[in-house]
Amino acid sequence: MFSMMKMAGFHPDVVTYTAMLHAYSVADDWEKTFAIFQEMELHGVQQFKEWFCK
Repeated sequence: MFSMMKMAGFHPDVVTYTAMLHAYSVADDWEKTFAIFQEMELHGVQQFKEWFCK
């Protein structure tokens, strides 16, 4: 879904990136989590310290 969204020309926002970070981290897929985080930074999406707290 995430890839299809980008292919259709939509740009993920902070909510989309947060959902993706959460999903990959819960699945213990840290490689994809880090890739999403890097993409988020590349597109200038603001980080929040709450993202790193459980």
